[in-house]
Amino acid sequence: MDIYKNTIRPILFSLFKTDPEEAHERILALLDQLDRSSDRPLTQWLYSQLHQSLCLRDSRLEQTLWGIKFPNPLGLAAGFDKDGVAARLWGILGFGFAELGTVTFHSQPGNPPPRLFRLIEDCAVLNRMGFNNHGAEALVSR
Repeated sequence: MDIYKNTIRPILFSLFKTDPEEAHERILALLDQLDRSSDRPLTQWLYSQLHQSLCLRDSRLEQTLWGIKFPNPLGLAAGFDKDGVAARLWGILGFGFAELGTVTFHSQPGNPPPRLFRLIEDCAVLNRMGFNNHGAEALVSR
């Protein structure tokens, strides 16, 4: 069973019909809830299914940089998980690393909405978020 193809992808693509920033917030809220329920059997089963579907283990992809071993070169760029709400999940979702943030010293709201735009014809997203985040102290406390 490919849990991504049969379950997660249809849910994600249904979110794409909504405001892009709202879809982004919904995805992070869902991941936050999953992380908070990680001790439950259903969540553990879901993690195992995600790991099987999304994680490719191949020693040819492994890299050691700065004394850190990365399982693969696929990384989540800064900006998606600004406050580290899903920091423990990115590896389960197939990422070899994740850059959390951008984090500023103090919390800040960023630019006023709308600030995230889909460029459908270009298959792109325009980000004018303005470094909205809860600040460094909030990230460290996670």
